[in-house]
This record gives sequence, C-alpha cells and structure tokens, in this order.
Amino acid sequence: MNAGSAPADILIAASQVDERIFGCLAQYHATLVRTFDDAKRALREHVDRLIVIDLNFDGVRTFDLLQHVRSLAGFERVPVVCLQASEPDAGFASALDRLVRSVGGRAFIDLRGEGEKFTQALEHLGQIAASELRSDANGSQCVLVIDDDCDAAHQLGNVLEYLGHDVDYAYDSIAGLDAARRLRPDIVFLVLGSAGIDEVELARQLRHACGPSKPYVVGIAKGRTEKPANSALDHLLAQPISAARIQNLLQRLG
Repeated sequence: MNAGSAPADILIAASQVDERIFGCLAQYHATLVRTFDDAKRALREHVDRLIVIDLNFDGVRTFDLLQHVRSLAGFERVPVVCLQASEPDAGFASALDRLVRSVGGRAFIDLRGEGEKFTQALEHLGQIAASELRSDANGSQCVLVIDDDCDAAHQLGNVLEYLGHDVDYAYDSIAGLDAARRLRPDIVFLVLGSAGIDEVELARQLRHACGPSKPYVVGIAKGRTEKPANSALDHLLAQPISAARIQNLLQRLG
C-alpha cells in the first residue's frame, strides 16, 4: 500500500484500516486516503479500477464519497465496495447492503466479526478485487442476479465472481429493471418465485430496458426442469446448482 498520488488499482478510503484488509489486498497497487478532501484530490488525479470505502470514513462521509464518485465522468462503471470492520456484533448487514446498492455501490462487506465469519467476509473482498483487477479480462461478463433472498443471491454471486465475472444484485423486480437499465448486463439470473416477481413479464421488460444489448435471461427454480409455456426465459436451471453447471453454461454463452 502507498499513500501517494501515483495511479493505482484500488483507492481505499478509511480513517483507520484493519491490517488484515491490507493483507488481503497486498498484491495490488493501492492508494490510501484518510479524508474526504484527500479522496477528491486522488480521484482528480487518476481513475482507479476499484474503490473501497470504510463505513466510518472521515466522520461517516461514506455516502458523500460514494455519490461524489458516481458524479464523476469516467467513473460510471468503477465498482465501489463499502465495508465496516468496527462495532462487533452489530446487525443490519442486509439493510446496509441494500442501502449501498441503492446509491450506486457494488456491495457492502460486513467485517464486524471474528473467526470464520471474518475470514469469509475478507475472502469476499478478495474475490471482488480479483474479479475487477484480473489482468486477463477476456471472457468476463456483466451479470445481474435478481432474487428477494439476499443471502441466496450472494451465494450465487460469490460463485460468479470466483469465475471472473462482474456481478450486481437486485432484490425485487423494480430494482432489477433499474439495474438492467444502468448496467446493460450480458446475463441475468432470475430466481423464479421470488416475491413480487412475475418471471414472464419481467424477462420481457428486462430485454426492453436494455435496448439493443438484450441480456441472456436464465431462470432458476426448485423442482422445475422445463420452461413454462410462453416463457421469455432463454434457459432454466433447477436448484440446487453446482459451480460446474454455472461455469459450463457461461462458457457456452461466452
């Protein structure tokens, strides 16, 4: 890590940083900033490929910085990850993840724990960094996961990120359409039977929202092996789904 102004892979905005986070990202060239003004200065000097913001950054200016990033030309698709490594045993991780995504962030990673929970969260951060900063970007696709079960969505997303794809999430049909318009994904994984999601109509609306770059829509369902009549789905996967099946499908599409 360095605190200079040279171009970097990662911009880390944090007033205090757990050294284990540095260890997780040690293989990358990163710039550390501790104040909002320093962050704005760094963003003027270079475009980073990943931005990590601690939730307690500079007097809790996390969302000020996230919104500032999204207002800058050239940063529209730069992923922003928010994390929190303080206040052990605090809750609301799912709510914070939804909040971060609602203002344009990629994910919220909850590091407020010890042992296996902390290790898994740190691995998630490492997977996102590897996905965004891999030198060989060939074959990487933009994938949107729509599921009202946040934990299940992220289980699938973790597999997709491990396979080298850029993943975003939506937890209802309205958010799914908004994300599709913003991201223009290559592939959408739509979990059938989610609350408030009409699979046939939503698949059609997703294609309309993306304009000419129509996504490949994959339905995921329990106990179903055939697409429903008049379905707008391109493919149907029955749960449980192995990483190998997902990889095989994406390789065929790539």
